[in-house]
Amino acid sequence: MKKKVLIVSHSYFMLLSAIQLKLTVLKDSDVDIIITDYSNNSNVICRNLSETNIFHKVIHTPVKHVYKGGNLAKKVFKTLRIFENEQTVKKRFSLDTLDYDELFISTIDIIANQLFKAIKKNNNKLVCNRYEEGYSTYTIQNDYKILEKITSLISVIDKKFAIVDSIQNLYLFDPELYVQKNNYKLKKIPSLSRCDLELKKVINSTFGYDDTKNDFNSKYIIFEESFVVEKEPIPDYDIFKEIIEILGKENVTLKLHPRNPQDRFSKYGYKVSTVKDVPWEIIQFNNDFRDKVLITISSGSTINSKSFFEEPIRTIALFKCIKPTPRLITPDFLVYIDRMQQKYGKGELAIPESKEQLYEELV
Repeated sequence: MKKKVLIVSHSYFMLLSAIQLKLTVLKDSDVDIIITDYSNNSNVICRNLSETNIFHKVIHTPVKHVYKGGNLAKKVFKTLRIFENEQTVKKRFSLDTLDYDELFISTIDIIANQLFKAIKKNNNKLVCNRYEEGYSTYTIQNDYKILEKITSLISVIDKKFAIVDSIQNLYLFDPELYVQKNNYKLKKIPSLSRCDLELKKVINSTFGYDDTKNDFNSKYIIFEESFVVEKEPIPDYDIFKEIIEILGKENVTLKLHPRNPQDRFSKYGYKVSTVKDVPWEIIQFNNDFRDKVLITISSGSTINSKSFFEEPIRTIALFKCIKPTPRLITPDFLVYIDRMQQKYGKGELAIPESKEQLYEELV
């Protein structure tokens, strides 16, 4: 009898990981996947994925209006949804059944707690797993203070329904780089390969990619991050401008972050990619960029691509060259970066510590 599995995906990278898990680790299992609306065009992505027929059922679940934002009172009310009964959870996520053997989640959030609690009541032998969502999985525990308090509250009521204490396995593209200390059993997700024609077909069909969606012809590609929309006062524009002046406008293409509301660069004559609706990971999966240099402050799309592609692309990360430091640059992140440099070499991942060192890397 086939194992029944449920995967929860909130982002494009989670979905990329989930697809690879289904085609490799879970190839002999019946797998349902919930895709939430935290990413743009999630309904289109969901429809496209459903048409590939690799999952038993693909479920699109709008949740932003239920779980995101609000004042303190609303946040407390949303948190209490963890205690909703199984039938309410089943209906909210459009599930035909709660009869699952395994649950795969990336972030330990209210949704993960709800699903775990509902399925666990149906199957006391449920195996709960986490899987990679980018470098934050390696460096951030993800049970933030509010979630720790939630879990503590659940533990008081019934410890067996506390998800933090119940996760058994963590699936990563590169387990050697994992920084956190916990009791997870680390397991490897096979790296992505362009030679895998089934994987390529599924990914491109799901994300609507075709070869016309690549205008990254410049030697240098600069990656904007979500600092603007996250309201982080990071002077990325200033350092990018300095770099472009050194390299020449004709040699640089800027990749805008899809969540930032405006193009800050085109009006100054900088070359900006017109590709906005396809994640970088999908573009890289379809193209050989080994002759390029990727420049970023701290973008996970560029830094941890070495883990899931295992392809040598020179990357320069600028987070030590600017002030203030982005909030994701934690001590654990620095350990992760050090391990990555040890594994792949400082030639592949350069971390200049000053603008003088940066200029040496560029010229």
